[in-house]
Amino acid sequence: MKKLAAWFLLFLIASALPVLAFPAKDHWLYDLDLRMRKYDAEHPPCPVLVGPSYVAFLGEFGDIKNLGIHSARTKEILRVAASCKPDDLVIYPVSINDLAFLLDDARESITNPIFRRLFLSKIRAHEVLGLKGPALFRPYTGTIHNGHKKVIRQAADFMPVHMEYRIARHVDLYASLVQEPTIEPFRRLYEKHPNILYVLYPTFPIHAVSETSEFSAKVNKVVACSREFKASFLHSGLPVVDLSGSIPPEHFKDFVHLNEAGILQLRSLIRPYKNHPKTASAI
Repeated sequence: MKKLAAWFLLFLIASALPVLAFPAKDHWLYDLDLRMRKYDAEHPPCPVLVGPSYVAFLGEFGDIKNLGIHSARTKEILRVAASCKPDDLVIYPVSINDLAFLLDDARESITNPIFRRLFLSKIRAHEVLGLKGPALFRPYTGTIHNGHKKVIRQAADFMPVHMEYRIARHVDLYASLVQEPTIEPFRRLYEKHPNILYVLYPTFPIHAVSETSEFSAKVNKVVACSREFKASFLHSGLPVVDLSGSIPPEHFKDFVHLNEAGILQLRSLIRPYKNHPKTASAI
């Protein structure tokens, strides 16, 4: 009983003083909580970006709000998008990343405001007690060696200096997680929230390779799944705009994240669509 009372007191303190409930190393979750509470409190219709970390890093620009989630599972993004206000245009940049994390269950500690505040309190309690906190990010357990980097260089027409490892790591992860390039979850989201625009998000440009190695097969799987995912969207009749090839490779930090120049460029490409969703047939 005392333990329960202590947790409840900590939760009340965390709710009253949110900054105390959030250690700096996990700033992204505190930032998400603030953005979601701010969005819930606002009433005028507005465009809303949803998606994983590469969407969160786009920030808010113009009157476009941002509910991007770092280390997101796709079902969490779908849940957040479905809960947006009906009059708000949801802009959802999608990529193979969404396929990779499609099977993971949504965490209430991310999408539910009450459980999110409790989770923040738990993180803070572990920090105060000097204990290892709860895991927030999916650990990468693969191994990248020089042979993988060589294959990645062959798959890219241009490779920024020292980027091989970052690109290879994403390719290895996505190839191991993607089951099939389905768009059915995104069709169901459209049925729940028709006021939505899907954006085919630009990823680092790679092509299939002819080398016959295990990692080459992974590269080719990622390329093939990305192409099929894109084609399925463009022939689906869903509101979608194709920006998949819009960012040059020198503006990437890894396979999906953009540097400052890339972020500014993508913002400028998204901004014109904030009021007028387009269908694939109209592009």
